[in-house]
Amino acid sequence: MSNNEFFFQRTSPESLGIPSYAIEGFINNIEKEGIELHSLMILRHGKVCAEGWWKPYSKNELHNVHSFTKSFVSTAFGILESEGILSLEDSVISFFPEETPENPSENLKNMKIRHLLSMSCGHHDEPRITDKNFVKAFLSHPVTHEPGTYFRYNSAATHLVSRIIHKVTGKTFIEFLKPYIFEPMGFGEFSCSNNSDGFPSGGGGLALKTEDMTKLAALYLNKGKWQGKELIPEKWIETATIPQVDNSNGEHRENNEDWEAGYGYQMWMNKNKHSYRFDGAFGQEAFVCQDEDLAVVFTAASYRLGDIFDLIRRYILNNLSDKALPENTGASGELINKLNNLRLPELIKSEKSLMELNASGKKLALEDNKLTFIAAGNFMNAPLISGVKFITPVFEEDKVILTFENGEKSETIAAGTKGEAIKNTIKTENGELDFYASAKWLDQNVLSITYRTLKIVRSTNLTITYHLNSAEISVEHALRGNKETIKAIF
Repeated sequence: MSNNEFFFQRTSPESLGIPSYAIEGFINNIEKEGIELHSLMILRHGKVCAEGWWKPYSKNELHNVHSFTKSFVSTAFGILESEGILSLEDSVISFFPEETPENPSENLKNMKIRHLLSMSCGHHDEPRITDKNFVKAFLSHPVTHEPGTYFRYNSAATHLVSRIIHKVTGKTFIEFLKPYIFEPMGFGEFSCSNNSDGFPSGGGGLALKTEDMTKLAALYLNKGKWQGKELIPEKWIETATIPQVDNSNGEHRENNEDWEAGYGYQMWMNKNKHSYRFDGAFGQEAFVCQDEDLAVVFTAASYRLGDIFDLIRRYILNNLSDKALPENTGASGELINKLNNLRLPELIKSEKSLMELNASGKKLALEDNKLTFIAAGNFMNAPLISGVKFITPVFEEDKVILTFENGEKSETIAAGTKGEAIKNTIKTENGELDFYASAKWLDQNVLSITYRTLKIVRSTNLTITYHLNSAEISVEHALRGNKETIKAIF
């Protein structure tokens, strides 16, 4: 089909040699373990046999895929290499003579594009560059190790590759890929945030839909061909998806074989044979198994990627068949029902509390605090309103409206109370930001509110525990792993 939102043919898991009960077992254990997935799509033999989104996420929402972006930069380079425009052996400083230090070190002079792509450019510490002159700052960073001898995950290195692509083509990596991949493959809406230098962030700026993430995996599984036409050279795919550097120095993840199985050209190797992944922070993944012609694609907000990979192996890879299985309408029906009713825990409806009558409209006066009740910014790490002094909840039939005040400004969020999230749009310095908020009573005195942005992988949990004439206010930013509690009176 040519529809951007529904490109792949859909079929039953059994027709592709995957038992429906195995996929449902994977999902059930993901939820049992408290792992937060946002979407799931399973592709085999070019067809999708399972897909689902945990509400409030949905198939039409863009999701920040963070370092999954790097695989697109690598793909753009692979095309340019096949055209003879760039080479893995090109010297990095040869592209930027004006930004190169006056007396470059031998290690810097020996840094080549292949070192950037394999995260072995010689930096001991990953550069955290916020300068507008990104290239100059990167080339000024100490190159402690001989390039090619030391692995250090390095988003700045990937962005430099994207700058090299712009240098030789006059196009950003996004603009360059449009006629090669995005247009012929029918990519739908997407966006890419800019780096400090004003260029699209090659290290992690893309926001995509799950189906478009799956298209990249399908293209690699099919050795660069799409509908019979070669879009990426097969040679590049073979090169990029095998280990190019030893990453067992444990600089990225400790005691996990999937993070120490080798690194290709902007792709991580998995511990199982002929398996690799396009990987983004907090679980924006395409787990690709070349020999099985399989890709498990998902978005998430979790640090527990090793657990997810192990569940993929246990429930999906261990149950694969080379041939189609007999159709199992019972198990297939149960899986479809499961996939159609996925929702995050905060959207499980709770009973109303009698406390609503007493609490509605009453202003809670907070003790002095520096809590971030509403976060903004690319990584949801900047307070939208600081020094909140008052929170006022107003309960209506199907929602609670929360007003936050600091004496100078106020912000309001509406949260659904019947198992549904309400969309809120708040203006920030960087434009409008959409929040989805829901609320439920954990018991008669404890109100829990969760609000999250769907595009940015962050959520905030606000808990109000009511007492006779006072309350405790707790704020937890789930991925940061911290929870702070203050007191309030009303």
